[in-house]
Amino acid sequence: MKSSITALAMAALAAVTATPALAAAPDSSSGWKDFSGTMNDCSSRADAGLHEARMTLNMQNAGDDKDKSFYGENDSYAAEVRCIIGKSIVILMVTGPNGDEAVKLKNIIASHF
Repeated sequence: MKSSITALAMAALAAVTATPALAAAPDSSSGWKDFSGTMNDCSSRADAGLHEARMTLNMQNAGDDKDKSFYGENDSYAAEVRCIIGKSIVILMVTGPNGDEAVKLKNIIASHF
């Protein structure tokens, strides 16, 4: 009897401590597109895409005037649009609690490029 109570208590503790770690892991969607425009054009497109995805926009310089990242967020999702003009590429990433929604939001943003 004592061993079954101990086993039950250990199982309950394992379930309680494991759940937050599993719940905290976000889903993500990422991709890239060729882009041969200017940084101003990329900035405008990132702004429009993040706006359509209903995200706030924060710009941060990830390097020099040929490499900038634009970040957006809402209550549950975060996005990055990285314009690497010197390599003629745009990298897109969205993370959040639901993978299907992350893909949908990434595709909305990508449609502007």
